[in-house]
Amino acid sequence: MGLSDRRAWQAAFLLIARDVQRYRLMMLPAILEKVTFGAAAVMLYANGRVAGSLVAGGLVDLAFAVLFALAFRATHAKA
Repeated sequence: MGLSDRRAWQAAFLLIARDVQRYRLMMLPAILEKVTFGAAAVMLYANGRVAGSLVAGGLVDLAFAVLFALAFRATHAKA
C-alpha cells in the first residue's frame, strides 16, 4: 500500500469519526482494511519475514478492526 493509499484511508477514518451514523457503512471496508494488514503482518512475522515492530503495528490494526466492528454493531441503521 502506497503513501497516497494510507492518506486516503486516514481521510476516510476522519470522515467516519465526524459522522458515525452517516458513514456507518464505510466501517465495513475499514474493518476489511485493518484485518487484511493485521493478518498479513502476523503471518509474515510467523514465517520470519518481517521485524517485530511491523507485527506490533499489525496487532494495533487488528485491535482497531475489533473496535470498528463494535462501533458498527453499536450504531443502528436509520429506518
